[in-house]
Amino acid sequence: MSFAKPKAFETSLQDKILGIVVLTAIALVIYAIYLNRVSAPQHSMKFELRAHVNQTYGIVEDSPVTLSGVLIGKVSRVELTPSGQVEIRMQLDGSYRSFYRKDSVIQIDSKLGLSTVISGSGLTFIPSQNTNNLLGHKSLVKVIEPKSFEELIEQWQVEKIASQLTSIVDSLAAITQTIEQNQQHIAASLQQADQLTASLQQSAAVLPNAIQQFDKSLQQIELLTGQLGQTAAELERPIIQALNQVESAAKRGESAIQTAELTLTDLPRLMDEVEYTLISSRKLMHTLDNHWLLKSTSEQKVNFPLHNNLIDDRLYNSNPSN
Repeated sequence: MSFAKPKAFETSLQDKILGIVVLTAIALVIYAIYLNRVSAPQHSMKFELRAHVNQTYGIVEDSPVTLSGVLIGKVSRVELTPSGQVEIRMQLDGSYRSFYRKDSVIQIDSKLGLSTVISGSGLTFIPSQNTNNLLGHKSLVKVIEPKSFEELIEQWQVEKIASQLTSIVDSLAAITQTIEQNQQHIAASLQQADQLTASLQQSAAVLPNAIQQFDKSLQQIELLTGQLGQTAAELERPIIQALNQVESAAKRGESAIQTAELTLTDLPRLMDEVEYTLISSRKLMHTLDNHWLLKSTSEQKVNFPLHNNLIDDRLYNSNPSN
């Protein structure tokens, strides 16, 4: 005789996974508590420091005090001062005495984590760079407190950012309204763009014929250029011959000018000789006329006037400067 197992006692795969997760979480919590107890310093905690804060920020007795992640002590007492502040007393390991320097600060570690969930907020000791002066027993240490939500808002200037966003939204609304008002102008511009597109299409249709005509014009220009080149080649030889003839004529003219210059240079001397010959002839005629053999019966004398012509040599001077 067999008995069937009721379905109520059957476990599904999801129930098994959930059970494993719960057991793992419980084991991790127990292990964290064990580490928190075991990792506490075994040395004598005879060195005490104090700190004043405005509120506890979750700091309770036995809250850990760490230095660079290493546990160096714990909170021994949390109480109110006569002024209404919260005084936190810390018992620290004396073996780390060289790190307890003046101007060191305590930072409240309120980040969410497994150790924070188990033992509450902790304290982080930040040593000063001043290695000469050390803190005394029960000295008061400055605390860097976490900022409140209002302080963060003030620091981030949320109100200013919100006002800027409001002005941006207003500007966007004005721009949107302007765009709506200018829709007719935009539509007219689009219509003009359509007309321009149609004109461009017509121009594109006419452009191939214009390009063909331009090609024909270029061919005609090339043909005319070739003809001009041939004409220039044909005219080159006659032009060169004419230039050579002009050059020869210029040389002959230059020779003739030089000859004329020489002739003009000798002309005054020749004229002087001619003048001298004429004067001699006139004197001879005058002598013959007065000779007794040739003397006329008449007493009338015929006198030939002798002209003394002055010759201006400057007219025959070839020097252009005079």
